[in-house]
Amino acid sequence: MSQRSARRSILHFAATDGGGGAAKATLRLHQALRGAGHLSRLLVRHKQTDDREVVQVPYQFSVWRHRARRWRTAVGLSRSSQPRPQRMFNFDEEPDLDAGALLQYRPGEVDVIVLHWITDFLTVESIHRLQQHYRCPIVWLIMDQEPLTGGCHYSFDCEGYAQRCGNCPQITPSSPHDASRRLWERKDQFLRPLPVTLVAANSRARWLIEKSSLFGKHRIADIPVPVDVAIFRPFSRAVARDLLGIPAGVRVIFFGSATLQDPRKGMPQLQAALQLLAQMPAEPGAPGRDQIFLLVAGAGSSAFLEQLPFAGKAVGFLRDELTLALAYQAADLFVCPSVEDGGPMMIAESMLCGTPVVAFNSGMAPDLIETMRNGYLARYRDSADLAHGMRKLLSLPDLGPLRQAAAARARAAHAPDAVVAAYIKLFASLEGNEVAHAG
Repeated sequence: MSQRSARRSILHFAATDGGGGAAKATLRLHQALRGAGHLSRLLVRHKQTDDREVVQVPYQFSVWRHRARRWRTAVGLSRSSQPRPQRMFNFDEEPDLDAGALLQYRPGEVDVIVLHWITDFLTVESIHRLQQHYRCPIVWLIMDQEPLTGGCHYSFDCEGYAQRCGNCPQITPSSPHDASRRLWERKDQFLRPLPVTLVAANSRARWLIEKSSLFGKHRIADIPVPVDVAIFRPFSRAVARDLLGIPAGVRVIFFGSATLQDPRKGMPQLQAALQLLAQMPAEPGAPGRDQIFLLVAGAGSSAFLEQLPFAGKAVGFLRDELTLALAYQAADLFVCPSVEDGGPMMIAESMLCGTPVVAFNSGMAPDLIETMRNGYLARYRDSADLAHGMRKLLSLPDLGPLRQAAAARARAAHAPDAVVAAYIKLFASLEGNEVAHAG
């Protein structure tokens, strides 16, 4: 690849541009790169925004794909013939999409391919075809563990991905050569030899990549996800509470998730912590039970709030970022009990709003949170320590210093201009790197 001007041509691939945290991170990066003057295009399977530079790949029925799927079903290799996995799992089946649309640009028109969350969109073979067509480096953002495994998005306590997978605990009955082993072998054949650089959004992601039997020897770049600092910023708590209908004179604890029933999000641990907090004896400076107010976001928030020992308000699933920012800005602290997560971005968003975070030592939390400086980092899965952290912060006479420190720390890591600069530096270092470079 010849030397190019400072303006880069970036082609992103993601399952969607809207919905959960992974999609938000994808769209933010795409828009930040374009806002910095680069040619950024995003191809998706499902388009949910009105961004003109996001292109939905057309549906296309294929007789040959249909016949292949029937054959795979007959021999027990398709998703429909597999036992239902216990959690989200990628069986690497070819979707009914126009494969030619993935290759719509000419070789030489694209400087770098950026892969995001691509389950049910790109298969192992289609990623290989992309690189063979465009002949450029691939950068893969590790949004969860799926790129590193034989199909699971989160391995929990299983370390099969550090070997060759097989005997997968998430698909039963399993065997040494089950679907996870077969997908691992396809990745080993088609993906490991490619010029792939893995981007770790936090230290936990880097640790997982380094343990991976597939990509552990590939180059790793440490770049946080961008967050819109024009929306997620400090704001008047009084005004935010008034807009959300939160009573005055209370200490507000905010928490939430897209789906509160997701075991990865740690809501049982949070429920236990809140019960412990409610039972703590009165102490000078500590708010009483009737002075604590919960703000709960996410699907099922009303039902979940009814099980908790404090008064509060359920706001459901917050679809727009302005309302989400208001929730952070209205709170005295945000609690993140996630026990298995690629982020979550809610930690960075809350801190950017100047709201300290109490979280387990997981995901991005240890990269951002300093106990009693800008939040509280609780021992992993320790509900008692999570309750202790909430009590400690709520007992402070003035959260001002922590709020300022939280906003400054998150802005330094997640401001879009800093993130874009890191990506452009990475892209420049990959120029001419069109062949395998593992190691």
